[in-house]
Amino acid sequence: MHLKGVDHLKPKALSGDDPPPSMLQNQKAVEAQSPDKMISDLTEDFLPQVDYRRLCSLGGPTMKLLKDRLRRTPPSIGGISLGCVGVAGALVHISRFFQLRFLYWLAAPFFCGSSCLLLVVALRIALVLDTAREELRLPEAVSAYAAAVVSLALNSSALARVLGNSEFFPVLFTLAAAGVWLAAVLQFAYMVYFFYRCWRTSTLPEPFWFPPTVSFAMTGWSGTSVHMDRTLVEITFWGGMLLCFSLLPIAMFRVLRYPTKVAPNPSVGILQAPASFMLVAWFAVGGSEWLEGETSRAVVACVLFFSSQGTFLITLVAVWQRRQHLRVFSPRFAGFTFPTASSVTGALLYWQSLGDPRSAELLASVWSAVMAFLTFPLVIVIIFVYLIHWIWLGWPEVVADPMRLAKTPVVSETPIEAFPEGESQGEGPAKIQAKSSRQLKASQFETV
Repeated sequence: MHLKGVDHLKPKALSGDDPPPSMLQNQKAVEAQSPDKMISDLTEDFLPQVDYRRLCSLGGPTMKLLKDRLRRTPPSIGGISLGCVGVAGALVHISRFFQLRFLYWLAAPFFCGSSCLLLVVALRIALVLDTAREELRLPEAVSAYAAAVVSLALNSSALARVLGNSEFFPVLFTLAAAGVWLAAVLQFAYMVYFFYRCWRTSTLPEPFWFPPTVSFAMTGWSGTSVHMDRTLVEITFWGGMLLCFSLLPIAMFRVLRYPTKVAPNPSVGILQAPASFMLVAWFAVGGSEWLEGETSRAVVACVLFFSSQGTFLITLVAVWQRRQHLRVFSPRFAGFTFPTASSVTGALLYWQSLGDPRSAELLASVWSAVMAFLTFPLVIVIIFVYLIHWIWLGWPEVVADPMRLAKTPVVSETPIEAFPEGESQGEGPAKIQAKSSRQLKASQFETV
């Protein structure tokens, strides 16, 4: 029987030129085991699915993850760095006044932590410059970056004071002096730029105004550790005094008068900063040589002390007004760190300056002790909770990118009505953008 169509299944006769089957099989086996064949198969099967160059370059994926992490880092990390410096300084003074020597050594980890957070701020500006540029269009974000500049000045000043009496580390002292002068230049630049952004956005004085403005006195405060010219120290100190007592009454009135519109969030804690900052700066620069007589210097110290503690109490009232807005932890809690530490440090320094114990001195000592042991632990808790959120839990990306949030309003911690009465909330974008800046500002956006 002959089946049509199956002729192709019959084995073909071997010609004289064809190699035998065993030889063909051996040749294929050799080709399969050759390095060229193995590389060819790997290239065809593996490379189309995986980017080989990106896989071999460890910097690519690592850099992408780092940039993503930095974008999710709030600008208020600079305020936490400054808060660590404030905690370190307060620990030094508490250890001296209450003879608790172990607290003196606890200040070192906070100085180191502050320096590490400054490095994070620098990396954030260098690696995600587009995000930083967008944030710097908002005055509140400029204030957060200005806090990092103050932290740089105080860290450099502390390093210079430690190395000032040592002849073995001249290079480190030079670096510390360079840090102080760099911070002075950056602070002035940030202050000018901050006023410009506030003018462009029609932003009136409120608590976040103080880090970029009153910190003008920081130049003289830190400059004494690197032998800065005394005239420049006096100019920056009294310039800070002028800014403090010009802006503080306006900000204080607006904070108490409009609790739902002006700083309706934890940034209200910065309200206590200016007077306390100037009180600590007064003792850091050793008083003013432009004043004659001990009486005038004592009067200035007394005015600064009562201004500091008075604004501290007013801040407590403002916090009570906004207590419903403080139930959810947010990056703005950084505003409670350095200002509160400054209030504690200022009270301790004023107590030390009073001399022999009398009735007034006894009252000041009791008040300082209460401030130190009741409010100071709260500052440390806020710092550690902030760092836990940042390192392990993470902040949402919208928190770290205020401009994206400003373009796309979202539900805040406590919603505030941003529409006038009688108007529908279903208006289009053009209608919303046409509203006044005061109405838009009533909406809460997590920017720092």
